[in-house]
Amino acid sequence: MPDPSPDPTPRGAWAALFHQTTDPVFLLNPRRRLRYVNRAFEKMAHAQADAILHEYCHPRKVQKDLPAGRRLLLQAMAPPAEVMRGRTVRVRRPVPPARLGPPWWDITFVPLRDGDKLLGVLGTIAPVGPPR
Repeated sequence: MPDPSPDPTPRGAWAALFHQTTDPVFLLNPRRRLRYVNRAFEKMAHAQADAILHEYCHPRKVQKDLPAGRRLLLQAMAPPAEVMRGRTVRVRRPVPPARLGPPWWDITFVPLRDGDKLLGVLGTIAPVGPPR
C-alpha cells in the first residue's frame, strides 16, 4: 500500500506522523542535540521549536547563558547513559521549570540504532497528574 503522505520520502512521512500525533514527541541526535519536537510537545512544554532546536540535552552540561526555564527543560529531556548504550529507559522527571515534582513527566527514551551505531534517541512524554 503506498504511503498516503504528500511527501514520498520516508523522512517526510515520519515527520508528518510525529507532527500530527497528540503524544508529545522529541528526537535527539547521537550527540544529544535536539533535532525535532512535535506540536504536542510545544504545547505541553510551553516552548516553541525554533527556540530550543539544536540545543544540547544533558543532565548537567547545559549552556549557562540560557534562561533558567529553558535550561531545566533541556535537562529534563536528557537521556540517561543507559539509553546512549542502547537500552530503552523510562524515567520520571519534574515538569520544568520545577526542580522537584509534582507534577511529573514520565519520559520514555528509545535508542534508534543501526547495528552498533546510535543514530538518535526518540523521546515520548506522558504527563503524570494534573496538567500545569
